[in-house]
Amino acid sequence: MFIYIVNLIYIQFLLSKPPTKPIIKPFSDLEVKSILKLAKIKDERFYLYLCIAFYTGMRTGEILALKFNLIDYEKRLIYIRSTRGQFGEHLPKTSGSLRSVPIFDDLYKVLENYKIYNKSKDYIFKTQYDKPYTGSRALIKYYWQPILKKLNLEFRNLYTTRHTFATNILKKGILTPHELAHILGHNTTEMVFNRYVKFLANQNDNFKRDVSIY
Repeated sequence: MFIYIVNLIYIQFLLSKPPTKPIIKPFSDLEVKSILKLAKIKDERFYLYLCIAFYTGMRTGEILALKFNLIDYEKRLIYIRSTRGQFGEHLPKTSGSLRSVPIFDDLYKVLENYKIYNKSKDYIFKTQYDKPYTGSRALIKYYWQPILKKLNLEFRNLYTTRHTFATNILKKGILTPHELAHILGHNTTEMVFNRYVKFLANQNDNFKRDVSIY
């Protein structure tokens, strides 16, 4: 009976512990360039996938659900209307995930090659069997993992492209945390501050001091 109570208390302790936050290790600028360079040689469509991932911070499922007609070349926006996963295509979990993200110059140059398909409602990313992906497992196994291995880079989840985008956007002052939260599909800035602002802790020395606050 005593052992049972001890085990029960231990289980309750484990359940009450807050979940461990995953360690985020964004890619460096040089690593991103090396990954994209090799991906372009290895597979043109996976290269496009990575360009969208690294330059928009979109979630994996959102990229897999992307169709050609959701790219607005005139306004330079990508419209996110759904996500794809193990159980097919469905609406995102939150209203904030239904959004538009800007197409920065580097990505626009790549997307221009696909402008002729702009009116197509077909999925941009499909398997060898001409079916839309239902997850990233095949992409990781056949493209992502081999690329990292070839470059002698530590394996990191494909989702790290999103973290890399977010940290770079903040580090280079391209967007405010509020603007970044919108682009990433968060309803508030809480997630941005909790996950990414710590990467800016060593940027204090770069702040301008010869300014008048009031």
